[in-house]
Amino acid sequence: MNEYFNEIYDETYNSTLRYVITKCSEMSYVEDIMQNIYLNLYNTILKKGKYIENYSSFVFIIAKRELFKYYSLKSKIRVIFSSMDFAILENTISEKPCIDVDFINNDNKEAIWNIIKCETLEIQKIMVLHYMEGVNIKEIGKLLDINENTVKTKIYRTISKLKGIFGDLNE
Repeated sequence: MNEYFNEIYDETYNSTLRYVITKCSEMSYVEDIMQNIYLNLYNTILKKGKYIENYSSFVFIIAKRELFKYYSLKSKIRVIFSSMDFAILENTISEKPCIDVDFINNDNKEAIWNIIKCETLEIQKIMVLHYMEGVNIKEIGKLLDINENTVKTKIYRTISKLKGIFGDLNE
């Protein structure tokens, strides 16, 4: 069963990750949602003890359910708090600490990621999809439903900002 799970995981992970990134409203939740998706898949394989015919569709359904749970929880929290209180709470919880440039050491990867996390959600998604997942600019535009030139501009401006902070980066 572990080999079967690993086969499904290897074949579906990248497309599932792209889907979750495009649908999730905060990058910090993507990893947890992905973990839940594959934990649910693993438990299902163990319980059923049989092979899933169309496992790509099955993983996609689990992903949709996990995203639904994520948005359901978010909406329940909004009902509990008044809109003003929730805005304050949300800003406090999702506040992304911007790093002090003087604090940066030789560990550029972590420092760069901390700066990207301070950017808008759209820029975070673009940078993750392009540089971590290897998705081309045209496909990013389709996934995020934005113009291809906008994607290029956002990448260029973000890289320029990082170059201004760190000097020449290997692109």
